[in-house]
Amino acid sequence: MLAIVNRFSTFVCISVLYISSTLIAQNTEGPFTYYPNPSSGTFLGVATIDESPAEGTDVIAAYDNNGNCAGASMLIFNGGLAWIQLSIYGDDSTTPGVDEGINTGEAFSLVIWDASDDAFYQYNESFYGWIN
Repeated sequence: MLAIVNRFSTFVCISVLYISSTLIAQNTEGPFTYYPNPSSGTFLGVATIDESPAEGTDVIAAYDNNGNCAGASMLIFNGGLAWIQLSIYGDDSTTPGVDEGINTGEAFSLVIWDASDDAFYQYNESFYGWIN
């Protein structure tokens, strides 16, 4: 019985440490910092800058209306194209009072960081229809 309690106690302790570290963890991709959480979706597409393919060292990010970065990802260069596979995170409901993602019904915009020129380009239209 003692061995089971010890293992359970260790499991609970490790689980609590893992959960608390993921709640405050932040990721940085290029110049963008965001807070991943379980509420997410994936944006797929092809990125161009001035009608030419972006490069594999460039990074794309999503921003909510309040200027919060809601996800960032390096572009995937394959077959002469720069592919977007961007995880976008919603606002985490377990952290009330903190806006770290996109809220239901909120628009989001895309920004590309051109690593070779250290320049930022915002896509000229916003995207709608986010649901947490």
